[in-house]
Amino acid sequence: MARRTLTDTIQKLELRRDEIENKLSAHESYKALQAQGNQGARTEFTDPVKLEESLDKINNKLATLYRQKGI
Repeated sequence: MARRTLTDTIQKLELRRDEIENKLSAHESYKALQAQGNQGARTEFTDPVKLEESLDKINNKLATLYRQKGI
């Protein structure tokens, strides 16, 4: 089985970090939603606290990997 290089792992985590930051930015723009009619509108949100926790974990992993790589 092929192993990821340090650079590959860093790139993957940086991509995931960027995705989470984008979700958090998008989430900030929602204050309220209101459904009209009787069609049963449904909206799903990701818990911003969980996104922040994930972001913290990724940033910690990245900091460790950056130190290993000497960045």
